[in-house]
Amino acid sequence: GMAGVARMQHSASVLALGDNFYYTGLPDGGGDEAARRFRGTFETVYRQAELRRVPWYVTAGNHDYLGNLTGQLEYTDRDGRWNYPDLFYSVRLDLGGGGQGGGGGDSGPSGPSVEVVVIDTVVLAGMPPASPASAFGPLSGPASPLASEEHWDWIERRLSASTADYLLVAGHYPVYSACSHGSTPVLVERLDPLLRRYGVTAYLSGHDHCQMHVRRGGIDHVLTGTGDGCCYGAERLGELPPDAELAYLLAR
Repeated sequence: GMAGVARMQHSASVLALGDNFYYTGLPDGGGDEAARRFRGTFETVYRQAELRRVPWYVTAGNHDYLGNLTGQLEYTDRDGRWNYPDLFYSVRLDLGGGGQGGGGGDSGPSGPSVEVVVIDTVVLAGMPPASPASAFGPLSGPASPLASEEHWDWIERRLSASTADYLLVAGHYPVYSACSHGSTPVLVERLDPLLRRYGVTAYLSGHDHCQMHVRRGGIDHVLTGTGDGCCYGAERLGELPPDAELAYLLAR
């Protein structure tokens, strides 16, 4: 026997951090066309047993907003793996256990608790310019400023109420990025202070096609955006705040 071999660790869940259907989102052509896209992009791609047994928690990216986002939300009712109940929601996990909706309560016997607060950064920050020539320009700002303010209130209430041992926030746009899209100003100005105030463990994002880990103000910012291709350049590296500690960067 090989008693010294470590037991293999499997993921308890998967976070889909947006741009789930590249390049123009889920098609609008009705149920059959959307189902074909789900089969070709999700079901037949992530078919391994380790990925079929665990829940996926989903948020939207800017490319998802170019298509039928309602279809992505509605798929929650059709596939037990695909969990996308709302644009803003939280999920309570146990390390070594499965996912449970909601929040509250102390750590269970299976280990420390994790709460993931999933936010829609497109609602908060808007869309990139439509022209390919300016695709890396500034975001448009929220389409509905009033709705945006209501969501900011929800985020603060959710973070302040959490009793989890590890509190994560997950969204598509990064707070900080050294790569082509760069940091997201409204998230730097409004989200980062909330992360610090409520002792968030880490912020998880995608969007920029690179891999990055930055620490600032006691918060770990982890960007993983290479699902379509690697990599964008690190031309915004010099724009990171001076007190941001770059732990890892994979870029062109």
